[in-house]
Amino acid sequence: MIELIEIVETIHKGIKIIYNWYKSKKIITNKSGNPIFVLEIGRQIHKDVKKHLGEPYAIFSYSGNISSDKFHEICVIAYKKIEEILSSIEKELIIVLSGPIVMMFILGQLIGFTKTNFKIAYWKGSTYEIINPATREMLSWK
Repeated sequence: MIELIEIVETIHKGIKIIYNWYKSKKIITNKSGNPIFVLEIGRQIHKDVKKHLGEPYAIFSYSGNISSDKFHEICVIAYKKIEEILSSIEKELIIVLSGPIVMMFILGQLIGFTKTNFKIAYWKGSTYEIINPATREMLSWK
């Protein structure tokens, strides 16, 4: 059996990022072969993600309440971690988000149209559904 290694890094006050690796240093992927990034602010969702999509590769977790003056700072940290992961993988990253909607909007603004090698998973009823990100083509820009 392949052993799972969990690496926990405290990246800011109260914010932890957890990387899950196989002992062979292979990035953990879901059933379709894509790594999963979970951003959980306020409440933990990574166990549900594991149950429905597979073991997350990275979990960005903040368990306390966040004052609105910290939203931008935390979103920038999350964005940099997503960038770091996207630059180190060849497959599409599945991003699962849970937290204040305004924070998720800010994170979306940071990602913008610059990155397209990811998909977004959201909770729909009793499971997660995976959708494609927005593209410039959706706006019919010529």
